[in-house]
Amino acid sequence: MDNIFARDAWFRWRYNIRHQAAQCEYWLAAGDLERATTYNRNLMEAATKYRVGKYMAVAHLLASGIAVAGGDAVAGEHDLLQAIDVVRQFPAPLVGWKAWAALGRLRREIGANDAARTAFAEAATIVRSIAANVDDEALRNKFLNSTVVREVFEGGG
Repeated sequence: MDNIFARDAWFRWRYNIRHQAAQCEYWLAAGDLERATTYNRNLMEAATKYRVGKYMAVAHLLASGIAVAGGDAVAGEHDLLQAIDVVRQFPAPLVGWKAWAALGRLRREIGANDAARTAFAEAATIVRSIAANVDDEALRNKFLNSTVVREVFEGGG
């Protein structure tokens, strides 16, 4: 990572944003919510400073994961709604469908089944749009048949 920073000062900020997101994901998966929160805070600061909508939404998506892992479904839902608002302002379909799907899962877990179906339906609309723009049939089918995408279609009713 240091070599990249030294070689390419022009895009250093972009590498840093990606690094912060990856570190947050890693520590969240490892169950270290304190470290995940630190990296997520750094991610949000950098993404906001440079107005990188995709990573602003990713930061909210990861913040939701941290909140839910910490037992706070209300904060988790709030962060997902913020991620969705960012994606509406700065379109990023690959993040958008994941945010809607996470919202569907969270709402299903708390027993808000109608709201969950609505969220999954929104995710499914974005997934179909993404798939429609993939010319490689094998790649499109792999995407549409992936576990997470199947969950979107099945979760929507």
